[in-house]
This record gives sequence, structure tokens and C-alpha cells, in this order.
Amino acid sequence: MQVRGRLDRSGEEALAWLSGEVGLQEAQVMGIQASESAIQERVQEIRSQFESEEAFLEQMEAEGLTVEDLRTFIRREVIFSQVQQEVTKDAAPTEEEVAEFYELNRSQFEAQVRVAHIVVCENFDAEARRCSPGPGDEELAQDIANRAREGEDFGALAREHSVDTVSAVNNGELGYLSRGDLVGPLEEAAFNLLEPGDVSQPVLTDFGYHVVKLLEVGQPLEAARERIADNLQVEQETKAFEDWLNDALKDARINVNPRLGRFDKISRSVVPADTEEQQAAAENS
Repeated sequence: MQVRGRLDRSGEEALAWLSGEVGLQEAQVMGIQASESAIQERVQEIRSQFESEEAFLEQMEAEGLTVEDLRTFIRREVIFSQVQQEVTKDAAPTEEEVAEFYELNRSQFEAQVRVAHIVVCENFDAEARRCSPGPGDEELAQDIANRAREGEDFGALAREHSVDTVSAVNNGELGYLSRGDLVGPLEEAAFNLLEPGDVSQPVLTDFGYHVVKLLEVGQPLEAARERIADNLQVEQETKAFEDWLNDALKDARINVNPRLGRFDKISRSVVPADTEEQQAAAENS
């Protein structure tokens, strides 16, 4: 394959350009095309980010682009994305690979805790995400902690009292956490609880007074399986595409602007002309 057009750039820009050109030319071999509906949908998505059509066109003009330029860019983007999907469609982690990853990182999973919390704050600024504690906040938080210890449903208390509305709808649950995932006082409260069911004393952060309940110590394989599989999927897809791109670049004939140097297929970068001259001089000395 010959990459049409002379490479007139270097560094990351050169690699991005080459990747795009290789992808587009391979798309022709694969019979991949961008549908007009997909292009138009993406154009409309970009347009919707502006208050008006006039604002959209003004931004385009400021960037030196026409709508047709945008459509051309999107067409390339859509085609390249479809090439990636085709190249990586068979990448998928096996159950054995998921289990192996868990075993290799077992100590990290076992060090995690699953907790729920309730955040009390009378004067919570949702926009700034900060609390100005009211005079009754600490007392209410202590009352909630006592009621939870006496067996009252923690999820119901969270839905009634917590200003963290995101976690409240899920019974206050924050999921599995590692050290470093929470702000200092909240982290200490969570990791100082010893047995599932333990409830902390109220602790104050910028978000308000937190009451924390320990639900589980350690994340088992079954709970971690989906996330591990997702992460391995991304890694395998990335590797599959990188391998495919490397092979495609090895077979490609790439013309580089002589003033920049030459394209090195091993490092996948443009070797500057002065570097080549210095290397040649060193070898001849």
C-alpha cells in the first residue's frame, strides 16, 4: 500500500495523519463507507452545542472552516471509527483471563471496602458543591448514626436525609473503594470500620456531615468480573489495532518532505534530516 500524499509534518501530528490515511485507504479495501445519516447526525450534534445557527457559523468562520470542511472531517472520523471496529471485533477477554487478572491483583481487591453514606447539610450549595454547616447538622447526623446502629434501614435514611442525591437513590451506596478514593476524614471513617454493618460517628468534610456504613470488606471476583472484563477488552482492542496499524505501516510506501527527514517504520516517527546527517557523519568518522 502506498499512502497517497506527501508527509509534510512531524511528531505526534505525523503519526496521527498517517494513522488516519492508512485507516481511510484500508477502508476502501474493506468496503467501508460513511453513511450520510451518520455524518448528518454528528453535524447536528455539534450544532446543538451552540445557542444559535449564527453562533455555530461564527465559530466555524473563526476556525477557518466551512460546513463542508466539517462534513469532510466527520466523514473521515466515522470511517476511521468503523475501521477500528472491524479490526478489533474479535478482541474479547476470556473467563480465564479475567480470573487470572483478579488473582494477580487479589491483594488490591481484598483491601477494598464497599460502603454507603448519608450526607447531612442544611445549607448545601449544589453548584459549588460545598456545605455551610447549619446549627442542627451535627445533631441530626448523630441521630441518624444512632438510628442506623439500632437497626433502622440505612437506605431509607439516606433517601430521606442525604444531600448526596446521586448515592441516595441507591441506598447511599458508594460501591467498592480503595485507599485514596475518598477525601481524608471520610476515608478514615470508612476504613476504620471493622465489621460489615458497623456505622461510623459523623465526620465533617466540605460536603457536610457524613455517616458511613460498612457493607463489605474486600471485592470478590464475581463483583469485579464485569469491570475487569471491560478494562481487558479496552486493552485487547488497543493492542489489536496497534498491531494492525504497525503491520499496515510496514507495508506502506510513505513519502516524507525531504526537509523533515524520513519516516522510520520501527519507531513510527519522522527521523529529522539533521539527525540522519549526524548519524552518517559519526559512522564515517
